[in-house]
Amino acid sequence: MLGSLWLLFRGRSIGPHWSSFGVGSHGLPWPDPKQIEFAYVANVWQKVLYAHKRGSMDISVRQSGSATVVDVNGDITLRTTPDLRKVLLKLLHDKHTQRVIVSMDRVRYIDSAGVASLVEALRVSRDTRTGFALFGLNKNARQVLELTKLITIFEIHDNEEEALQAGHTPTP
Repeated sequence: MLGSLWLLFRGRSIGPHWSSFGVGSHGLPWPDPKQIEFAYVANVWQKVLYAHKRGSMDISVRQSGSATVVDVNGDITLRTTPDLRKVLLKLLHDKHTQRVIVSMDRVRYIDSAGVASLVEALRVSRDTRTGFALFGLNKNARQVLELTKLITIFEIHDNEEEALQAGHTPTP
């Protein structure tokens, strides 16, 4: 409930003296207790709705032949991208990983922070001479990469089979 008082008075602390006239030491009238409870409940619901809006992401890693497939499920946002970045960079620096393939068919949304993590992973893959590919981009993710002109930089495939086969083709 104290948090709601801070919300109602915009950071002004409530003074130690109680006034019999219903005015606090800060010169503002004391709110009705029902107003305080309403503000508190509204603040809680706002946090719940905002947390839901930000989205979440699950990451799983599996081996498929000589390639490591990273399955991403959810939104790749500023809040969730550190987890993806950590997994991708660890795999790319691992000497046993020849190729990293990111499954994006369950990615609903990607923001600029997510794109930056993918670009960083691509840069590291080139530095370590490790293959790096994406597959299963939905319309939104593909549009983001097209707008940023990165669609031609990444190796992108429609499905997992194509991405795995591309890694097995001999290069001259």
